[in-house]
Amino acid sequence: MKDLPVSKKVKQIIKGIWDSPCIEVCTYKKGDSYCKACGLTRIEKKTWKYFSIEDKEKIKIISTHRMNESAQIENEFMVETLFTKIF
Repeated sequence: MKDLPVSKKVKQIIKGIWDSPCIEVCTYKKGDSYCKACGLTRIEKKTWKYFSIEDKEKIKIISTHRMNESAQIENEFMVETLFTKIF
């Protein structure tokens, strides 16, 4: 299970989302299609408990790719910005 405080773990168990990648710190910014903390879309998060085990596994893979892709884009932007400021 994720490294969450006991109160949040209990809350997730009761809500039926204990096996989701959600870490209960949603970071949806205006215009974002998915949470930057866990990679889930709002719809995936709200309907998580209704997905089959197979669908949950697929969504976990997709959410990881979303976060990795986002981190790579942010890193490239930061390098480009830093390079522009130096030169």
